[in-house]
This record gives sequence, C-alpha cells and structure tokens, in this order.
Amino acid sequence: MKKYIIIFALLTGLASVANTASAQYVNVNININSQPAWGPTGYDYVGYYYFPELNCYYDVNGGLFVYFDSGRWISARYLPYHYSRYDLYGTYKVVLNAHNPWLNNAYHYRNYASYRTYRNQMVIRDSRDHRYYTSRNNHVVWSNNTRSNRSYNNNVSRPANNNHVQRPNNNGRTNNNQVSRPSTGNHKNNNGHYAPNNNRKENNRKEINRTSNASRTNNYQMVNNTRTTARSSRR
Repeated sequence: MKKYIIIFALLTGLASVANTASAQYVNVNININSQPAWGPTGYDYVGYYYFPELNCYYDVNGGLFVYFDSGRWISARYLPYHYSRYDLYGTYKVVLNAHNPWLNNAYHYRNYASYRTYRNQMVIRDSRDHRYYTSRNNHVVWSNNTRSNRSYNNNVSRPANNNHVQRPNNNGRTNNNQVSRPSTGNHKNNNGHYAPNNNRKENNRKEINRTSNASRTNNYQMVNNTRTTARSSRR
C-alpha cells in the first residue's frame, strides 16, 4: 500500500512541475500586449523589429530604438530628429528574435534592401483580431520632434563656443590710438615731477655757438674776397 502512495505522490509532483514549466514557457514566448500598434500582425512573440527603410531596430520588450550614430549603436526612447519624416505605420518591419541583431546589420542591410519601399504590410492598428485588443492602442511614438535628441541619456557634450573670445584686462589691452613718442631725455625727480635735462640744454647751446662762429667766419672770408677783387680791378 505504501508503494502505491509513493508512486502516486511522484506522479503528482511530476505533473505539477510540467504544468509550471509549460506556463512559464507560454509567458516568456507571448508578448502580444507589448507589441506597438505599428507592428506587423501574425506574431505571438517579437524580440526586435528591423526597419529596412531606416536601417535601425526596435526592442519590443525594452521599448527602445537602436540606431547607428557617430560610429556606434545607441539605444534610445526616441529616434533622432531626422527620423521624424518617416512613418512607421507605413514602412516595412522585419521580425527578428536574435540577440543583439544589430551585430549582423551588414547582412540585414543587404538582404532586406528590396523591402525599403514596400508599403502593403498589415499592422496591428488596422487588425480586427481579438488578440490585439490591447496592443492596438499601443501608439508608440518614434520621434519627439526635437533637434536636441541625440543620445540615450540626452547629455551630449557640446564643443566650446569658439565665437566667445576672452578679452584681456586693462593691463593687457592695447590701444591703437596710442602713439609712441620719442623720449625727451627728461627724468623724474624725488617729488615725481619731470626735471629738464641740463646736459641736453648745454649740448644745444654749444651747437648754436658752433653754428654762429661758422657763419661769422664765412662772412669774414666773403668780405675779404670782395675787398681783394675791388683792389685788383682798380689796378
């Protein structure tokens, strides 16, 4: 009797474990309610969307866009401003369930190029399937229409403003109106006043005397020459 009880208990435990595992599998592999209204119909679970026209991705479970900018892939709640001209309800979406699908972007860009202009994909918003009752209202916005949205943390370091020039203080400011004047040879005395340079005056006086003496000599010679010429003409 005890043997049957043990067998029954084991079977009950195994059935319980199987039901729990099955429930967890269903919960993990169904995310219809998380899919956006512009997503394509026909998928119970979606990991990522790839947009051939935009060449970027959307993480359904994380609610983040993944796009390439400045040499790296960036995750953000919104796409940059220049993506706002696209319509995600009309552009084609490729469902991908791979981990970090952007690592294979070269393959996706090449193989899905023919879908860049495709416009006939049914989206959840237009479906009447009762399974999309909740996701039909998930109007996920892909752009916030602001030019400042450039990074996932919105903290973008900006270059310094080169137009702002630091001006020197008054001590280092150059006045173009100032004209350098020759030195007068004067110097300050103990009271802070400029005193005349006596040596300069003395040199000027000597120069004047030298000029006067030279003029007198020239005049004397001219007079003598005149007298000599007059005497010669009388003879």
